[in-house]
Amino acid sequence: MNYKFAVLALSLIILFGVAPVFAADTGDSNIAVLDLEMVVQQSEAGKSVQAAIEKREQAMVADANGFKKVLREKEQKLIKDRKAGQDDKAFEEAKKAFEAEINKSQKAMIEKNTSLEKSKLAALKDIQSRIAKISADVADERKLQIVVDRKFVVIAEQKIDITDEVLKRLNASVTSIPLK
Repeated sequence: MNYKFAVLALSLIILFGVAPVFAADTGDSNIAVLDLEMVVQQSEAGKSVQAAIEKREQAMVADANGFKKVLREKEQKLIKDRKAGQDDKAFEEAKKAFEAEINKSQKAMIEKNTSLEKSKLAALKDIQSRIAKISADVADERKLQIVVDRKFVVIAEQKIDITDEVLKRLNASVTSIPLK
């Protein structure tokens, strides 16, 4: 199917003289390309955020494992007490307390995860706003009319890519962004 479409498109270009429109090479382009994702990932600030996120995630995993261990021990004690002849009323009370502790642990983990997600978004927003400011400065200096994110561009000449310059300026202005 794609082959047929390509042949049809080529036929239309030949028949109607329709050719892709490219800006004339005047040496000065008023359009630039920025690989936003790459700047976020490779910047010192982005790396510091990623390291802080990984540290928090590891702490959360350790907490979860600690909760599991404690709950497993309490569950085994509950089973042991029941097998030892614990009466129904005492067993039900212990079981309810155990289930309440499970719910409390789950809520605590969900809250920590939600907090981490909010912190990630806030840090990413901070980095992106700094990138936007730097990109605007570069656009003003180069008299650019538009800066397009690289993920929306199929092909672009390297000379209109401002990614390296924005990355360099971002690294010069900020090396870390703390997670809140």
